[in-house]
Amino acid sequence: SMGFTVLGEGKVPVASVLIGDEAMSIKFTEKLLEQGIYSPSFRWPAVPKGKSRIRITPMATHTREHLDALLYSFKKVKNDMRL
Repeated sequence: SMGFTVLGEGKVPVASVLIGDEAMSIKFTEKLLEQGIYSPSFRWPAVPKGKSRIRITPMATHTREHLDALLYSFKKVKNDMRL
């Protein structure tokens, strides 16, 4: 609902949020870390050029509050970066 393209949703234990541009993906990751969210950026050569993404790996130990914080941070960073 935030306008992100999520790859692998529901099919694999890792979800990838497509950012596209490598520099933007790196900046997005840095901004998430400032929010207390560690979610690495994967870019070429790990993924095709122009398909950089942020990987999310939820675990059974994550609480609803953790997931809400993740969603809040993604929305804040997206708005701050004007994506």
